[in-house]
Amino acid sequence: MGFLSRLLGRSEDDDSPVVSAVVSSDEVRTAVDDLATNLEELARAMGSEGSPVDNPGWRGRANDLRGANRDLRMLLAQPQFTKDDLYEAIITVRPLYRGTAPEEYAHLDELNTRVDQALRRVYDIT
Repeated sequence: MGFLSRLLGRSEDDDSPVVSAVVSSDEVRTAVDDLATNLEELARAMGSEGSPVDNPGWRGRANDLRGANRDLRMLLAQPQFTKDDLYEAIITVRPLYRGTAPEEYAHLDELNTRVDQALRRVYDIT
C-alpha cells in the first residue's frame, strides 16, 4: 500500500474514485458571493485614476482578479459544487499585498483588506 492510499484510507484493491464533498451550503455561497463582489470592486478600482494602468503587470493583476470573479460567479450559478470546484476557482485569487499598504496602493487599502478577509473566510468555512 502506497503513501497516498494510506492517507486516503484506501486498500490496494480499491479502484473507486475519491469523491469530493459538496460544499455549496448557504453559508459557503454567501461567503463566495462576498468574495466575488469584493474582487469585482477591487478590479474596478485598479482601473481608476491614480492607478498605474499603463503598467502591463498591473493590468495583468486586474485581469486575474476579473477572471477569478468570473469563475466564482459561474460556480455560484451551479445548483451545487464541491470543495475541489471551489478551490480550483479561488486558487488564482491573490490580494495585492498583505499587511501595511505600500504608499502607491494606499487608495486601494480598504478594498484589498476586504478581499483578503473574504478569501480567509471562504477558506475557514470550507
